[in-house]
Amino acid sequence: MTSYGFHITRGSSFTLHGFTDADWASSIDDRKSMGGYFVFFSQTPISWKSEKQRIIARFSIEIEYKTLADGTAEVIWL
Repeated sequence: MTSYGFHITRGSSFTLHGFTDADWASSIDDRKSMGGYFVFFSQTPISWKSEKQRIIARFSIEIEYKTLADGTAEVIWL
């Protein structure tokens, strides 16, 4: 039986790792971008978010920076 919870194994390093990614103008219908982040504590995923952006970015770097800022804010908060 699988149980839910925050599992930390012996010998785990207590570090936060964050990953972000964005896809510029990926929606065929409205050309809005997708962005998201994933945060791990040791090897356990603890926070994530993926969303279609509310605005249409002019350049791909705009959406990359916004996604990076969102992921960084989440890591700092944690």
